[in-house]
Amino acid sequence: ATSATPKVSETDATLRKIFAEADALVHCAAVPGPSAEATPTGHQREENAAAAFIGLETLSPLEVLQQNVLSATRVFAELSRTAKTPKRVVYSSSAFAMGYSHDALAWRPSKYPVTEADDPTPLETYGLSKDFGERAARLYCLANENVEVVALRFTNIIKRDKSADLPWPYDDRIPLAQWAWCHEDDVVDAHLKSLDAPTEALFGGDETPRFRALLVAAPSTRFAEPTADLLRRRFSGGEMMTWPETYETQPASIFDATQASTVLDWHPRDWRDVAPKEEEPQPSVEEKPSVRGSAAARACLEASSTRFFGLGGFQLDSGAALPDGARLAYTVVGSGPNIAVMPTSFGATHADVEYLARAVFGGSSENYSVYVFDMLGNGVSHSPSTTSDYPPVVTVADNVRAQRQALAEALGRDVSVSYAAGYSMGAMQAFEWARQDGVRSVIAICGASGCVDYNAVFLRALEKVLEPFVFEGRGTREDALAAFGAVYAGWGTGYPWYRDESWRDHGFDSLDDFLDRSYGGGFADDDPADLLAMVRVAASAFGIIDLPFRAGPDLAVDAALRRRDAAAHRVASLAHALRLRHLLPTRRHLGEGTRASPRGHAGHDSLALGTPRRGPLAPGHGYRAGVYPRHGPRLPRLS
Repeated sequence: ATSATPKVSETDATLRKIFAEADALVHCAAVPGPSAEATPTGHQREENAAAAFIGLETLSPLEVLQQNVLSATRVFAELSRTAKTPKRVVYSSSAFAMGYSHDALAWRPSKYPVTEADDPTPLETYGLSKDFGERAARLYCLANENVEVVALRFTNIIKRDKSADLPWPYDDRIPLAQWAWCHEDDVVDAHLKSLDAPTEALFGGDETPRFRALLVAAPSTRFAEPTADLLRRRFSGGEMMTWPETYETQPASIFDATQASTVLDWHPRDWRDVAPKEEEPQPSVEEKPSVRGSAAARACLEASSTRFFGLGGFQLDSGAALPDGARLAYTVVGSGPNIAVMPTSFGATHADVEYLARAVFGGSSENYSVYVFDMLGNGVSHSPSTTSDYPPVVTVADNVRAQRQALAEALGRDVSVSYAAGYSMGAMQAFEWARQDGVRSVIAICGASGCVDYNAVFLRALEKVLEPFVFEGRGTREDALAAFGAVYAGWGTGYPWYRDESWRDHGFDSLDDFLDRSYGGGFADDDPADLLAMVRVAASAFGIIDLPFRAGPDLAVDAALRRRDAAAHRVASLAHALRLRHLLPTRRHLGEGTRASPRGHAGHDSLALGTPRRGPLAPGHGYRAGVYPRHGPRLPRLS
């Protein structure tokens, strides 16, 4: 507390100087969205389904609350204390204060549309912070009649380049508050109009406090179906709910922004007013089918916490160079002095992996800064879904070299990495970090430095499923992904899982139900071309794709290369580079291992490396592939 005092005083002095010179302020400074960690409300579910539809923050729920409430309150308090002439503040609040939740079923108003007359009912700390901010504004408006505040409760923003994607296909996982939307230019326009609107129109006469909250939303939902039909679908028939007749025939918004339109002379865009696009010709078999990436990847691309490192001209092992505009995406968990890296696994984004980074490194932001890198091809970093010029092959080594460059650029110095950690293919990259960088400690969770011919069969099967659609446009995207999920389910779990019908213990009614809702449902939103790109990254570590490996001076490495034994090369190369202090190949979930990653493989690596400390962690369920809720059985997360 003592060390923070000068900083607070400095901030207050700066605010006083700004307020003395300004006639009005727009207060946008805040953590811009909910924490990725769901706040327990009694309604939350274990998985955070919203992560696929909105960029969530890496800060904890408490940190979001603290930063937003303190920053807003400090502005209002200082302004109230010093304002001797009328001062207006436009406060960027949020419609999420009305009831957004990570759980799509948690908020269910009984009357629609929701208006300013309805009390906010925040269900997580971002919405709560905005509600508190409004209450602080009202309090300090009472204290000084020169202070006026307009709080704009705007909905989830659709960016300019994404507006043409509306309407979206309906999805049961999208929380109710996110049915509403607003074009980014309309949100900006509402802020500017709030600065200029007459005091009497906003606040009326001499009434105090001069505070007003306005809902800011487009007139439509982001879906094409009538709103009443969707409410009935979402809430088991919509019993005990009332709505206007327009809901029966129109996709009308769940929020009523009439007040903002009236007092601000503000008229937001509506996707229904845009002339429909001309029907585009279907691609011929020679053309590559259109791809857009998964919703999870798109959310990460738009999240304010996502960072990017330019990879234009980056040289690959194949000899090709990445094009201008290629980027490596990543985020940082924690802010401690010790540096750790955690690359993503197959099909995962950094948002999927953040919880694992917190679990592995104790959830402490004081000791570690964990750089969570998006693997090339995952839809967030440079991928087939983000470019038409994606290379045929990117290797594990390519990924790690790119990550090392990004880390050096981010920190502006030579970096000493304390730990390289990862799950599955993330572990494969962690081992490569050790080989390239001399990392002293590796945490390999359900992963190994390379694999064997047995695993090559699995990868070949996945390639054969995807290639006809990706390269020839044969079949449908849905069929390709369904087949992919079915193949993955046969390899991603062990024999005892099916023999003992263990899926029944996790809420699945039948084998078909398990296949449809676990692996089938998990991959249903993915981009087939991105999946194929990631399969080929894995294949590069098995020696399936014919690429030369760089030989070092060690005789064991040269001997391995002469035998063209890719797995032996990796073990020998690692042994040459390191003397690891920690290696933790863990077994998780399905008894005797999975066919995709057989038990004992990581143990072989650790024995070959002569690792002093090996620690197989063997909970009752054993070991499985596909730990993330979007890919595989919905089961307890790693802890």
